[in-house]
Amino acid sequence: MITVIIALAIAQQSSFFARTFPNPTGRNGWEEYLMAADIGRAGNMGALLVGDSKISRLENDRKMVSSLSKAIEFVRVGNKKAATYPFLGGDDFMDPMVELSHIKLLGQVLSADVFANAADGKPTASSQSISDALILGRRVGEGQRISGLISVAMQGIALRALSLNLHRLDEKSLADLAEQFGRIAREPSPLVEGYFGDFKRWYEIVPHILRDPESVSFEEEVPEQILNLSATEIEAATQEALRSMAEIDKRAREMFQREERFWLEPNLEHENAATAFILSNLPTAMTSPIVRNKTQLRLAEMHCRVMLHKRQHNDFPASLSDLDGQVKNYDPTTGGPYFYERISDQSYVLYSLGTAETGRIDLIYFPDRYRQ
Repeated sequence: MITVIIALAIAQQSSFFARTFPNPTGRNGWEEYLMAADIGRAGNMGALLVGDSKISRLENDRKMVSSLSKAIEFVRVGNKKAATYPFLGGDDFMDPMVELSHIKLLGQVLSADVFANAADGKPTASSQSISDALILGRRVGEGQRISGLISVAMQGIALRALSLNLHRLDEKSLADLAEQFGRIAREPSPLVEGYFGDFKRWYEIVPHILRDPESVSFEEEVPEQILNLSATEIEAATQEALRSMAEIDKRAREMFQREERFWLEPNLEHENAATAFILSNLPTAMTSPIVRNKTQLRLAEMHCRVMLHKRQHNDFPASLSDLDGQVKNYDPTTGGPYFYERISDQSYVLYSLGTAETGRIDLIYFPDRYRQ
């Protein structure tokens, strides 16, 4: 624990950019992202996000955007470049966590820029900040599995900014964002990619699990029968586990590719206790956040197109079929249509019924709350 604290303290003191890119090329967008993170840290970004309770949230947003305008500029420059995730292969897992936490804060700064521009009657600038937050969030997810979780959180920040400013966007902004959200929704999920990456690494770990079960088990106590296995039993259970893993891997890939309503965590049970012990320690697919995130991205596209219809026809569509095939009203979580209802000429309801695990899925995770 002391070593970790010291490592974090050193990381907090040194430049993210200089530490990660001792020989910068100017061709990797992550160079700009880390320079932006350095600016944010120097500018006390965390405190600015908390804000001053004596002034309004909007005033806080404007103050933060003004203070961190250079950081926003760096993010936008980085978004226009190719970006190669710089932390893969590192030995210190805690190292990139510090950087990634600051990158996540940059997503919140961009969200503040959305609100400030929307309030000032600048829909194009507001839309651009949503787009920039999406690009940044998507690129963060290309690394370790924790990166995928941070990516989903950052996309949630962009979704919240969209949700609360949808009515302020103009036609072009709505059309552009609809296309972008739809494209990201169709891309592989960073959490899915992270899951398969973890799964691949576990093929190398499996042969060692039964030889030293106490070092890998997430259970409080390893069963006695597992500790007393013979070398022959260990080898047989390991080979059976590897065969089971190959089948789980195949089925999971098919499942995520189909994106059907029976998205489920892979079945890790087995009749052989030793094989079951190995499988119980495999990484989980975390399908609930994956399903929620993918569905919210689809809903974001649909919300943009519903509002675009309102702009063009001065009324919300009577049904999603009125959107002229621009979106497919098919909800993979249920196998049926998304729920849509026009309440009046000023409001409508659109959501997914979700799965038993996720429950109803709205555009934002907590639709009844203001920004966090």
